[in-house]
Amino acid sequence: SRLCSQHFVSGKPNFNVYLLDNPLSPDYVTNIFAHISAEQQQKSIYAKLRFEHTQQMKRKRTETLPDTDCGTVVPSSIINATEDDTMGVQAESMHDEHNYSQAIHTPDIEEPCSNAACKATVEALKNECTRLRAEVHHLKGKVDELSLNEEAFKGNNGMVQELTGLPSYEKLMFVFTFLSGFLKGSPRLSPFHSLVLNLMRMRLNLPFYFFFCFFHMSKTSVFRIFNSTLDVMYVRLSPLIYWPSKQQIQVSLPMCFRDNFSCTSIIDCFEIFIEKPKSLSACAQTYSQHKHHNTVKYLISMTPQGVISFVSKGWGGQTSDKHITENCGYLEKLSPGDVILADRGFSVKDTVGLYCAQIHVERVIGLVRNKYTILQTTMPLSLCQEADKGQPTSLDKMVTVCCALCNITICCPHRIDRQ
Repeated sequence: SRLCSQHFVSGKPNFNVYLLDNPLSPDYVTNIFAHISAEQQQKSIYAKLRFEHTQQMKRKRTETLPDTDCGTVVPSSIINATEDDTMGVQAESMHDEHNYSQAIHTPDIEEPCSNAACKATVEALKNECTRLRAEVHHLKGKVDELSLNEEAFKGNNGMVQELTGLPSYEKLMFVFTFLSGFLKGSPRLSPFHSLVLNLMRMRLNLPFYFFFCFFHMSKTSVFRIFNSTLDVMYVRLSPLIYWPSKQQIQVSLPMCFRDNFSCTSIIDCFEIFIEKPKSLSACAQTYSQHKHHNTVKYLISMTPQGVISFVSKGWGGQTSDKHITENCGYLEKLSPGDVILADRGFSVKDTVGLYCAQIHVERVIGLVRNKYTILQTTMPLSLCQEADKGQPTSLDKMVTVCCALCNITICCPHRIDRQ
């Protein structure tokens, strides 16, 4: 049978010197019939134009490929292929496009660039990449040091002492391990950072604004984390303040006490400044005649070895030491025959033993306030308010935690040299 040329878009079947019966050509089959709409015929014409343009661009790329200066080097066997072979490969590739299960094999025909300038550029880029990687690694180390994580403190006991008050990295990790199961943290702050925040706040008396900026957190979040971590530290570390038995005290009694006193406890009251209350009654109850300031007073007891064994709750600065001693629960710890020394009761004359004992007491009493300097500042009234009746205030919790941490670090000599 024969077909009229008017049924083809170009007026003849697909045939030219480059392509023989190419299935991609619109003239591969007849497209012009009476039952086909004008719109479909117009699309066939456009398809014919696009096809011719595509084939023309392919021929240009094939002709200019061997003349490129730098890039992929094409083997001569491919360039010298006959046109018939080219048509066969293209027809076969069209058939393989619909065989999706067939594996694709890409011939390895690329070779390194032989252009000297290109090689120099690549080498320079490699050196720059190596330098930038080393710089990134160095900066990551700096960031880790400034982030105050576990790695920043590891092997740096001086940093641990200055920022937390604890003597070594091992003691810091001991405290963190003891508390970690109860610390909440936040998306931006790990549990370890929450602990470090509280320790730095109590140790260095840093303002909360510093933590807002350092940890990039809101004021509300920092306050919430500080208070929640303080609650955990208070509950978990309070047992470190315990009352030892008389036998335990006698076994390790320092020589200066063994020669002169056989005491069980040494007591003293210390005061912390607070803001002036607006209420006249509260102002009168907290005003200290000794300090000439509004204060909260605490009774602290320690063993002759320097271990803190009791801390009372806070009392108004106007309250006498005697009243606090009788009503804070301290007397319930005593047994018949216990000898108690009070710092203000010493009358130093010529007795060297009394003098050494007084130095011993003053050194330990000042340790808590000197190590955790937040106790030396004027506290806001918000820390002195009870959340619930009968519950300790935030200031009470802070004092107890500071004393418990001092029990971890206290190293008072068992022998005081006599001079």
